[in-house]
Amino acid sequence: MTDAHQPGTSPELPVGKPFEVIVTAIRPAARDTKIYTLALGDGGTLPASTPGAHIGVLFSNGLLRDYSLIAPEESPRDYTICVKRETSESGGSSYLHNKISIGDSLLINPPKNNFPLNETAPYTVLIAGGIGITPIYA
Repeated sequence: MTDAHQPGTSPELPVGKPFEVIVTAIRPAARDTKIYTLALGDGGTLPASTPGAHIGVLFSNGLLRDYSLIAPEESPRDYTICVKRETSESGGSSYLHNKISIGDSLLINPPKNNFPLNETAPYTVLIAGGIGITPIYA
């Protein structure tokens, strides 16, 4: 992995490595579901993302949880994720819902896309429900 910088991003962000963001907004979306807006502390541009991309949130207890980006952009000033609190989960969504407030920082991995849409396919069927609708919404 190189420390080269992605074009259009804040110069201090190394490619492919975790970086810190600040929670700038938290809004209710539905029962047990919140929308989180994340930005760089200096207001710089974040790494680009595409529809279906997600970021990994690295929690202080060693957990890593992936959350789909709602509004992918080429030169984003913020990321938006939607998180449903899962009571049976081992802590990621519960931690965000119970411990994170506006102004707190989170360590995240840059966006990656495990669900790219094949735009040359003759047809595509997209099926999702619940919080799984996020990559399709994007």
